[in-house]
Amino acid sequence: MKFNNIPASTVGVTALPQAGCFFSDVEEQVVRMPGMDGQVFAGATQAARRFPVQLIVQGMSREDLHTRLDAVTGWLAGGPARLQFDELPDRWWTARLSSPLTWVNHGRSFRVACDVVFTADDPHPRATVDDVASFTATTVTVPRTQGNLASYPVVTVAGVFTAAQTLTLDMFGQPVVFTGPLTVSERLVLDYDAWTLTVCDQAGSVLRSAVPQLDTVARVSCPVGGGTVSHTRSGGTVTRIDVACRSRWW
Repeated sequence: MKFNNIPASTVGVTALPQAGCFFSDVEEQVVRMPGMDGQVFAGATQAARRFPVQLIVQGMSREDLHTRLDAVTGWLAGGPARLQFDELPDRWWTARLSSPLTWVNHGRSFRVACDVVFTADDPHPRATVDDVASFTATTVTVPRTQGNLASYPVVTVAGVFTAAQTLTLDMFGQPVVFTGPLTVSERLVLDYDAWTLTVCDQAGSVLRSAVPQLDTVARVSCPVGGGTVSHTRSGGTVTRIDVACRSRWW
């Protein structure tokens, strides 16, 4: 198991995920009508995903055990972070520790165990190695080989546009019009996964919101299998477009 990109073994922990922890509950919305038998199904959403894990720490002495437990506390104390299991190396969740660390003796000297729960508020895991396409052509097919659920891509555009020039992106059949300016040192970053639409510098630092320069803030999705992305311009230049599918699973 890895948390915050740090393997459990690095901090001296044996992490044992419990059976069935890779599934989450479905929350159904139903309506009961007076005078009507049964109920009406209105829809369903997937609940936050909970991962019960047993942590085991073996020390060489009392002092060594305390040092190891301090390291484990620091490892888990950072809030929501990337959580990945050896059983599913192709995907990861953003999760947080949602239970106390209560250590108990575990069968031998200086060995303790703790049953904890990690909670992924977003139940859908992302791909460890994402499907990414980079291009300059006006029309390309963006392949998506992973996941089984529509995802929200991250689209990055490098180019130069004046305030009078526009760029129309048609992403998987969903058009978005961007109006300049955009300088050679800036990037248009449409992160539909985090739902942040910004103009950044080349290092990725946010310079300003791109919302006033867009004709819509509707959330663009990428279907399973990918699809076509194209662009047209009323002037200006495009030097590169990157599309990260942010592939995900149910």
